[in-house]
Amino acid sequence: MKFEYNEAEYEQELKGSYRTGCFEIYMNGCFNPDISKMSTDDLGTFLHEYVHFLQNISTPWGIFSAIVKNNDLCEFVHSMNDKKEIHLPYTFSRSIEQQRRIDWFVCSSGSGHLNVKIDRTKPTCYYFVEIDGFPISMHNVIFKVQDTMGETIELKIGATIIKESMAALYQSLIDPNAQHPDVPYNIVQFLCDNHFHNIANDKRKLICLCYISLFSLDPGFALMCELKKANANPSKTGWEIFDDFIIQNVTIKGQIIRIKDFFNNLIDQYKQSLRGILPCELSYTNILLDSVKLDNGIVPILNVINTNQFGVDNIETLIKYLGIPFLHQFDGKQFYPQVLGVENSCQDIVVIVGNAIMYDYFKSPNSNYGVCPFKNICGGDDLECWGKPWLHKQCIFDCGIDSLHIRGKTIIKN
Repeated sequence: MKFEYNEAEYEQELKGSYRTGCFEIYMNGCFNPDISKMSTDDLGTFLHEYVHFLQNISTPWGIFSAIVKNNDLCEFVHSMNDKKEIHLPYTFSRSIEQQRRIDWFVCSSGSGHLNVKIDRTKPTCYYFVEIDGFPISMHNVIFKVQDTMGETIELKIGATIIKESMAALYQSLIDPNAQHPDVPYNIVQFLCDNHFHNIANDKRKLICLCYISLFSLDPGFALMCELKKANANPSKTGWEIFDDFIIQNVTIKGQIIRIKDFFNNLIDQYKQSLRGILPCELSYTNILLDSVKLDNGIVPILNVINTNQFGVDNIETLIKYLGIPFLHQFDGKQFYPQVLGVENSCQDIVVIVGNAIMYDYFKSPNSNYGVCPFKNICGGDDLECWGKPWLHKQCIFDCGIDSLHIRGKTIIKN
């Protein structure tokens, strides 16, 4: 019998998490800026979450997901403009356009985290179902497997499985003993073991193919196409496959556009959506997003695996180029990104995280025992954090209250 993970249990089990669109990593371990001093277990966890950060900022699907979430935040704020009282949990009506974005995001995400143990001795199959109603051709990619209880499970291959499988493959390069639940972390590997034998043992190539698929807003179907082509041409390296891919065009709403331009346009759209909600300059995010544009000729997430060995030096190369986003750990210790020579350059990240924390809490105030999700960072014993975090001052939640113009409204928790 399969069931969805409780979010709190899920994060505890995984020892880390990444909040899409917020450039925020959480570790239930110990981070050290000198990563050579980290344990293999903690370094592997950090690398796993850092890969999610890179997927978020350096792929069209990652930027698209950030746009969807930020636009949802904008409509959330707009819906409260004329309200003097706000009742929690707070619900609001989305615009038709935003609801379509949400539907697209959900469709392209596919199956999430499920407590399923796959029986690897049983045969598997996959098939496609085309879906109408989106600006591009979309598909459900169904991968049928059996669990160890004999139940047939239909998994939808989408961005969640791709992102987590890619991060797990990356993590295995530094920590081969890292363990993950089958769904979604082992699915791409299992899929290839069963149907794409010529490339199943090449982890670096699978990482490249996962990355390429996130350049599509129909990533599950894109992954299957790339796996099929790579399996038919096993002598091609992952980097060569990416070089062939990146010079192609895509068709969006009937318009043919270069992949590089498509990606750059999404980045510019995201910046614009951030400016519409943030009360401060995009100091860190501007530099970060410009650094991953393909016109730079550098693809950090792939460049570092284009070597014979993969180790601490490769991770240090990534960090040197893109830095570390906002990172906090179980004991409240935190690390903020900084732009060299720019004072208070992390302010936009603090506000982005504060907005997301407040938004999530207002929609589900009783999750995680009703406590502010960032109480561990503040480290205080304030009762407000447990019942009325909007009254707590000078914290990340408070940044969201200020940024989203909630101050002065009467908040009632039902």
